[in-house]
Amino acid sequence: MRCAERCWARSHEGDQPPRLRGSGWLQRLFLDERSTSLDQASETLSKMPAAKKRASPKQPAARAAAKRDPFPDRMAPQLATLTKAPPKGGAWIYEIKLDGYRILARLRAGEVRIFTRKGNDWTDKLPGLAGELAQLQLEDGWLDGEAVVLDENGVPNFNALQNAFDRSREQSIIYFVFDVPYLNGRDLRRRPQSERTEALRALMASNTSGRIRLSEPFESDGPYASDVAGRHDGRRRQHRGG
Repeated sequence: MRCAERCWARSHEGDQPPRLRGSGWLQRLFLDERSTSLDQASETLSKMPAAKKRASPKQPAARAAAKRDPFPDRMAPQLATLTKAPPKGGAWIYEIKLDGYRILARLRAGEVRIFTRKGNDWTDKLPGLAGELAQLQLEDGWLDGEAVVLDENGVPNFNALQNAFDRSREQSIIYFVFDVPYLNGRDLRRRPQSERTEALRALMASNTSGRIRLSEPFESDGPYASDVAGRHDGRRRQHRGG
């Protein structure tokens, strides 16, 4: 059985070793579930807003009279590195790893294309979501996130997600965005994770779609996160079995 959430950690610092392909930002931890408090995953997911109406830093705009970075027609997702233990110390943040399909969205000149992690074009499978993405206030960009379906408790349900790919139920799929590798003429893949996070927050501040949501990172101590997530997973499994 697939877990509803797993735990990921990103470094605030710059690049990781080249083998991570891109601006290395992930280390996968042996954590099965997490949330901002790690033992309230369901509550956290249900409270993730569709649109945040709050003051936020200005998003990076196209630089006037400046050279734009080349726009990549294709983009591979940045993958995690499996580790034996959570990171200790350093500038790390944590994110909810949702139980869904990894999706990258390319937006350019009013056209939206949606790709899987393997590069398959799924735009025709998600026409409603593509339409929602087209309403975002940006010139061009790439978004990285997870497509999920939430159950009545606000927890991702992978079986429901698979069933939703019947076009008649595609409207139940929600796109949780956690990264913006390219935005408004700027290739952000080699920029610090903190900078990309702020750019994404600014972009999502004007979002009004209930199907596109920001997956907010949070800061925590790695060993503590591992311990709490493990205990929460044990309670979850007991509940399922009972």
